[in-house]
Amino acid sequence: MLAIIFAVVTLHSVNQVVKNDTLSKLDVIGANVETSNLDKVWQQTLKKQDAAPDVSIAVYDHRTNGLFTYHVGKEDNYYMASTVKVSVLANLLYQENNNNEQLTDDQDALATNMIENSDNDSTSDLVDEEGLSSLDDFWSTMGMNDTHTHDDAWGLTQTTAADQVKLLNEIFYNGDVLPSTSRNYIKKLMGNVNDSQNWGISSGLSGNASYELKNGWLQYGDDGQWIVNSIGHVKDGETDYTIAVYTYGSDSEDAGISEIDHLGAATYKYLTEHHD
Repeated sequence: MLAIIFAVVTLHSVNQVVKNDTLSKLDVIGANVETSNLDKVWQQTLKKQDAAPDVSIAVYDHRTNGLFTYHVGKEDNYYMASTVKVSVLANLLYQENNNNEQLTDDQDALATNMIENSDNDSTSDLVDEEGLSSLDDFWSTMGMNDTHTHDDAWGLTQTTAADQVKLLNEIFYNGDVLPSTSRNYIKKLMGNVNDSQNWGISSGLSGNASYELKNGWLQYGDDGQWIVNSIGHVKDGETDYTIAVYTYGSDSEDAGISEIDHLGAATYKYLTEHHD
């Protein structure tokens, strides 16, 4: 099952850049910037894990209009793998809407299998319908300037965590590129993924929380290391945020999943406890 992810992240601060000698540079960007210790939370979480050498995370807090991004190690773009499937669906719906058309029954079946079961053949069929160049045009329209397709394989698309949060915000926060019917369709499928893929950003949530996600995992490269990722949206009475987590270099799939599980749970705990 193809699923890769990578992303670069630097945390931005409106007027400051905080340098951390242990892990990396952190900043916070937002219209209403609040004091945040998320960087410390993520550092402590990673120290307790058998962490991959390359880790990247971006979180948009809808309550404060704040974007938090963080990276350890790799600063180049990350392979997107199965997380590209959300973009494939969003682009398909965008094209159909522009042509005043609706998904056919076959397209609906392919899209459902692609997102809920992460099916690669269904993804290839849908990509073939619109072409890889169509995806690049869609990302340009979205302002996702650091996301680019690979000439030969959709799974080797490169992106950043911050770019993926742009897409997630379009879907979950009344964006101006996709109509509400398209956004609701994507939400429905991302909210109904196969139980075996129910990990990552959904980890550690309370019973009151709702979430939508798309995960990715792949043993890749000559060294046989693992790429594991998770993107999505979390909401309950205390918080509402989108999140993208990318890792590379884990010794096993389980280690990569565990790392993202802990990062997702730590993020949720922090944001629910600092909701005022």
